Amino acid sequence: MGCCTSNAVAIDDQRTPLITPKDKGENVSTVKTIPAQNKPKLSEDNIITTTERRRKPSADRRKTVPTGELKKGAYDLIDAHAINAPKDVKTSLNCLADYLIKGAKSDKEKVRAFFVWIANNIKYDTDAYFSGNYGNTNAESVIKHGKSVCSGYANLFEAFCKGAGIQVQVISGFSKGYGYSPEKPITPNRRTDHAWNAVFLENKWQFVECTWGAGHLSNAGEFQKAFNNFYFLTNPRHFIVDHFPFEHNDEEFSKKWQLLKNPISLDEFNRNIKLSNTALEWDIHPKSHKHGVIEVKGSVEIIIEDVKGHLLDTSFEFYEYPSGKRVEEYGFLRKVSTHEFKITFNPPKTVTYRVELFGSIKESQHKLDQLMTYTIKCTQAANASPYPRHTEQWGFSQRAYEIGFLKSDQFKVQALQQSRNGQLELTLRTTRNIPSMVQLSHAKYDLGKTFTLVTGGKDFLEDKH
Repeated sequence: MGCCTSNAVAIDDQRTPLITPKDKGENVSTVKTIPAQNKPKLSEDNIITTTERRRKPSADRRKTVPTGELKKGAYDLIDAHAINAPKDVKTSLNCLADYLIKGAKSDKEKVRAFFVWIANNIKYDTDAYFSGNYGNTNAESVIKHGKSVCSGYANLFEAFCKGAGIQVQVISGFSKGYGYSPEKPITPNRRTDHAWNAVFLENKWQFVECTWGAGHLSNAGEFQKAFNNFYFLTNPRHFIVDHFPFEHNDEEFSKKWQLLKNPISLDEFNRNIKLSNTALEWDIHPKSHKHGVIEVKGSVEIIIEDVKGHLLDTSFEFYEYPSGKRVEEYGFLRKVSTHEFKITFNPPKTVTYRVELFGSIKESQHKLDQLMTYTIKCTQAANASPYPRHTEQWGFSQRAYEIGFLKSDQFKVQALQQSRNGQLELTLRTTRNIPSMVQLSHAKYDLGKTFTLVTGGKDFLEDKH
């Protein structure tokens, strides 16, 4: 079946709304750093365990809306009608179908009613899935028992559409859902693991995925009910990310039911990174590494493109796989332009790593949504020092703009600075004189006494610590 999982991570509750200052009345704050006079001493306070500061994924999934497909409130009436179906109409397939299409003004609304009812009323049968004994998956049986595996969802949707005189197709194939690993490529002789539907509406075939629209399996293998609009009339370019039609090794079948102008091969499907539906909705894509598994010698820099420039916050998790040992101090995430950010990784050992990327586009969002996951196979360790531990994006924060730093400096002042003589001078423009403090930290050691000087106009603040 392959129910997809959804991960989210908590973010700092101290974030503040974005206020962009005007590029007028500029002040200047200059920061100078002077190297410590004493040799750094190891501090136990800087040793972080694998559980501390960890951004734990949440089982909650945001309600998502496919870009360009579903306008707010477009289906409110038909959705309410389907959700509020009385018990007495569930006595038979025909009776239920007759009820669902009442009030529908088009075939699209009929299809919508079928999708919404199935997603909200049929539970995924995890016992059947894990035992391999799927039982009867015909439409009448699914309604009677209120649960099934993916083929049951697809068969029920097909029966509803046929009863309403709407062309429909059950499609079998491979999915990148529960249990998927990019390190285990799907082969043609493997048994297909999923089923979904295509429906003919408005003179074209379109995808409807009732199983994933109903919810997903958690990492613990439990069904999490979570209605998801993304899988109603999903864009074929998005659908192919984790659905590959396949039947009896028939290449023409696969090409036809991808519904793409330029279909891809099974090999391409295997290699392409699995993007979350959130990343697809927000139009966020890998620019440098489009495959889910990366083999590296030394350092690697991954470039991510934010096409719409909507990302406000980003973060990452970097850990050894499968041990889970966290090594975030060997990663450096920063935004380099309005539409692009980069992550540099310096693997410290020749092992396999996982990198999970997260983001948010709303200031009120308290959890970052998972965007994509890479597997990094390191064949030669990077000869590089770690960075101070910091799992979020380096550089200007949203708070900086509110208090007076110029947003235009966001990309002029690079987040990664390098000193060749032990000293560094950094100049930042502001709209007013801002009392400031500077804190220096080391990736491994307590710096002890450090000296920094912050000046602004006629005023300056000397901070010794």
